[in-house]
Amino acid sequence: MKLSSTITLALLLFALPARAGDHARLRYEVNWSGFHAADLELDLKEGDGRHLSSLAMETRGLVNWLIKLRFDANAEGVSAPGGPRSLAYRTEFTNRNGRRRLELAFDPASGKSEIVTDIKLDNAPAGESADPEQVEPVLMEERLGALDPLTAINRLQENTRLATHGQGPKAFAIPVFDGRRRYDFAAEVLGSKRLHVAGKPYQIIEVRLSMITLQGFRPKHRKMWDGTHFLVRLDPHRNFTPVQIQSDGFFASTMINLIESCEGDEGCRIER
Repeated sequence: MKLSSTITLALLLFALPARAGDHARLRYEVNWSGFHAADLELDLKEGDGRHLSSLAMETRGLVNWLIKLRFDANAEGVSAPGGPRSLAYRTEFTNRNGRRRLELAFDPASGKSEIVTDIKLDNAPAGESADPEQVEPVLMEERLGALDPLTAINRLQENTRLATHGQGPKAFAIPVFDGRRRYDFAAEVLGSKRLHVAGKPYQIIEVRLSMITLQGFRPKHRKMWDGTHFLVRLDPHRNFTPVQIQSDGFFASTMINLIESCEGDEGCRIER
């Protein structure tokens, strides 16, 4: 899979919302193969049974020269028995090949999801060739009960919290539909450990995630992603805030570190 897709999906693992009534603003640095590859900002709100998450990411340095990627995502979810459920999801993805917008609508009662908008906002460069590998469609029955990527990680946070307190299983799966692909995140809560992130000490809860590809993947991408492991480190003393994520797949190590928590209504900003 292209480096841009690798970084984008890894970044979505950080969209973990705050406790009811909280508003978290966080900034992360992404390193790929030891190089500063991207900056990430998150704005996370929860209150009155609603979950609002926004994510913005932009590549840096050599990676920016190669793919020039900007990714923005917004999700709205609702609290429900069994964990948060999706209401809406919107992404805008820009790289050297063009710009695309995708919008999804979810019915939390029936579990159905619909693609509202899927449009290319500008033209790809002349001579760009289509991928000859066929993509199987994501059937409606496979979408039932699935969550958008940000709300899915919202549920992951809640399940991890329950498991840490002995109120839920340490192994569980989260179903995800991102508008094109259907997959599960199989999660296992590994336990507590100490580590330093960006020079700061943390006592974290470590969770191992494994992707299980189902529908909507090209064969070569399915082979690359199926069974891919991520280690997610959460700070239980700061409401399970994600402080680090690590993956050693995709031909090189990817590491995403929490750099700062931002104060005030303006929150964090990626410098352009």
